Amino acid sequence: NWISISVESILARTPPHLLVEVIVVDDNGIPGKHDLPKNIRKNVDESEWDYIKSLSPKVKVIRHDNREGCARSRLSGAKVATGEVLMFVDSHIEMLSSTWYHHLAVPIIENPHTIAMQTIDVIDDLGTKDYGAGVGPLQYGIVNTEFWFSYQADRFGDYMESLHEDQYSKSELAARKKLKYLTEKPHPREPYETPFGPGSLFAIRADEFWRLGGYDEGLYVWGGENTEMAFKMWMCGGRMLMVPCSRVGHMYRQHKEKDGRGALTRWPPTLPREMTDRLGCAYKNGTYTGRFVVLKHPADNFTRITTRNNLRIMETWVGDHPAKKSYYKRLFGQETLKPEFQHFIDEWRSDPAAQKQVE
Repeated sequence: NWISISVESILARTPPHLLVEVIVVDDNGIPGKHDLPKNIRKNVDESEWDYIKSLSPKVKVIRHDNREGCARSRLSGAKVATGEVLMFVDSHIEMLSSTWYHHLAVPIIENPHTIAMQTIDVIDDLGTKDYGAGVGPLQYGIVNTEFWFSYQADRFGDYMESLHEDQYSKSELAARKKLKYLTEKPHPREPYETPFGPGSLFAIRADEFWRLGGYDEGLYVWGGENTEMAFKMWMCGGRMLMVPCSRVGHMYRQHKEKDGRGALTRWPPTLPREMTDRLGCAYKNGTYTGRFVVLKHPADNFTRITTRNNLRIMETWVGDHPAKKSYYKRLFGQETLKPEFQHFIDEWRSDPAAQKQVE
């Protein structure tokens, strides 16, 4: 019942005069439509939708007839939202105080070109569902060499270590390692700037969200929407802030549990064949053809789609920067794309949704 818990905590811990509406997007699709499996909703408690709508007239439910994914689902909600500020929230969270929104609103009032992000406390996704301290309070959001979001403890990290050690003698490297520098760490209570952030649990003015073009409608399933938004915000004159005093419990669906049917994988999710076919990412005739190799391993359908999303973002916002070739070499073992991945770039060039972002 985590959708219910999420909605209940928002209603209970947001001052009514500040809360315009709670929009919940049902992205599981309609069985049998768009070639979706007839049992696609087998794990859905349909009565929960009626329950959350009964909680308050402010609760609205949008139903997709096809599977669209994170970015497109958030766009569906944003398009019908009427509030001055948009708050993007996952469906497996709990707001932890009645002032969670106030702390996000203050930096937005100070600078309207702001994304204000909550600090995450992790909820155990198995067993007790206990809370544990998250990584947010003393961390900066970054992306690693594989273009995945991650956290770093101080602002400059290992900047004193050379990325090209072959350019230095042993004595020079030894001297560099002896250099001392003061790491810049965030204040435990004051909002602080961060290069990147997670894909949800953030507030932004509605007019600012649309000034940035919203999300790229070509981002499907999961992955990339957070890095895309960070690039746009920083490159278009805005800022991204972590807000330590706005706390939220978040359940990462990352483990496995056992029931009568054996082990159930929670993440990554199983994707319907219709969606992977639609995006040109499925195995041919259900079998692996030797193509789509990522990090020297055959890429499953989920990895193909997230890689597809990241390639779109690279082309749109990184362009010809050397970082793109470094990314290619890291993932694919070479600085140029093989035909199966080049296909995604060719698609991007003619996709109206991508061109809208460029404009």
